[in-house]
Amino acid sequence: MNWFHFGSRVQKIERYRDMVDEALVSLGYKTPESVETENGFRWEISYGNAYINVELLRSKAEGVGLFAAYSPILRFPTEKQLILPMYRRLLELNNYYYIGPVKFFVYEDVVAVGASKSLKNIEKEDMVDIVEAVSFVADEYNDRLSEEFSAPKIR
Repeated sequence: MNWFHFGSRVQKIERYRDMVDEALVSLGYKTPESVETENGFRWEISYGNAYINVELLRSKAEGVGLFAAYSPILRFPTEKQLILPMYRRLLELNNYYYIGPVKFFVYEDVVAVGASKSLKNIEKEDMVDIVEAVSFVADEYNDRLSEEFSAPKIR
C-alpha cells in the first residue's frame, strides 16, 4: 500500500538506499531487502512489536526526496459512535511533545503512526531515530487505543 505520493522522479534517491540499508543493519537486520516502487523504495520490517514500512520517496514539489517510516496499528472501530471520539483522541495525541516527530494519521479505515524527514542533510542516525520512534509510539498506543475504542488491531 503506497500511503505517500510525491510525483515523478526528480531527484536520484537511489544513492540513499545504501544509507537506509546501513541504518536497518544497525537496528539488527542482517540483509535488509528493498522493493522498488513507483515513487522510490520500500522496506517492510518488524521492529519491537511493530510492523513498519520504511520508504525512500521522490518529491517533485521540492526537488528533494523524503525518508519515511510508518506503522499501521488499528482499523476504525466497528461502532460508528466511537469514530468521532477516536479522531479527537488522535488529534490530541499528535499535540503531545513526547511522541516527538511521530504523528498519528488515517488512511481509509486504518489508523497509523509515522514520521518523515527530507533527504536534504539526512544522516543514517536520523533514519535510525525515526524507525525507533515510530516503533515506540506504535507499541505504546496500539493496545491502549484498541481497548479505548474497541478498534481491531492490524497485527
